[in-house]
Amino acid sequence: MTSPALTLVLGGTGKTLGDGVRQVLGRPARDFTEYVAEAAATGVRAPGAAS
Repeated sequence: MTSPALTLVLGGTGKTLGDGVRQVLGRPARDFTEYVAEAAATGVRAPGAAS
């Protein structure tokens, strides 16, 4: 038995990206690894994070 969500994924639903980020933010989406590298370079951590 296959879950409905898996059926959608395997069927190709959502295989193309939309332009929602561009529409909302007025800029293209960034790669998550770029975001992480930029955030890590600032030295900022979550409040209460272990040292």
